[in-house]
Order: sequence, then structure tokens, then C-alpha cells
Amino acid sequence: MMETGASSLPTAIAKILWVVSSDQRSFKLGEPVRNLGTLTQDREACIVVDEKIVAPMIPMSIDLIGDPTAPKTKNRGHRMVNAPVPNPTTPTTMEAATSR
Repeated sequence: MMETGASSLPTAIAKILWVVSSDQRSFKLGEPVRNLGTLTQDREACIVVDEKIVAPMIPMSIDLIGDPTAPKTKNRGHRMVNAPVPNPTTPTTMEAATSR
């Protein structure tokens, strides 16, 4: 994947919602369906996921302020990965929804 070595990132079984095709960079958009465990090793030859370990996460709250006439949505509560950013191409905030 990212070849970062030892890590502790959350993993999940995902439902793919859309595939964005491009000659330069294709990717998939998805949402987590079921928590799987923690990615403990990310090597060139393989990845290791431990289903018994829960990844360290930091609770966070998101409040969006916008058009006052728009319908309000409930803040669902999120958790942010508590891990150093392995390289500049990795997003600095990776979120996982805590409830559905």
C-alpha cells in the first residue's frame, strides 16, 4: 500500500460507491461497512492486519456553518487517526465514522 513499515491504522470492510477513472490517477470512493482491526505492518511484499487490536483514535467534532435556511444535520461524532503522517502524499486527516 504505502510501504510505511510498522503502523497502527484502522481497517474496515468497505462498500465501494463509485470508481473514478482517469488516465493519470484512478481511485475508488467508498464507505466503511464493518470494522476489521488494525493495520500493524505495511511492507513492500505484504500488509498485516490484526483483528484483535483497536487502532488508537482521537475523538473529534465537526460543526458546519452555512446557509441558515438549509436543513440541519446532526453531528455524528467522528474519530481521527492518531498516527504520524507517513509521507507528504498521505492526507493529514483520515476520518472514520463512529456510528451509522
